[in-house]
Amino acid sequence: MGGRRFTPHLFEKFEMGFIDKLYHKSIPQGVISSFQKSFKDFELPIVDRGFNEKLVDKVLSIGEFFSRIQTERINHYLIIFCLGVILSLAVVFGVLL
Repeated sequence: MGGRRFTPHLFEKFEMGFIDKLYHKSIPQGVISSFQKSFKDFELPIVDRGFNEKLVDKVLSIGEFFSRIQTERINHYLIIFCLGVILSLAVVFGVLL
């Protein structure tokens, strides 16, 4: 009757051998590899090439548009400013009337 019980020893080996290996090695490797694959398949082609390059192209095209509008003549800028003020006053007083 003074012997060791068999089941705690069995569960200790099962835990150390199978569960620790599964929990500390297999699951983290699976998670890491899936994130690396999603990064490679999603982030690089869609975010970097798709979104960022299209965003840069749009910003450059807007810059080209405004560079064509710029005349560097003060009278053109004053006319646009005065039209903006008149339009703003018309909206404000048109709403109030």
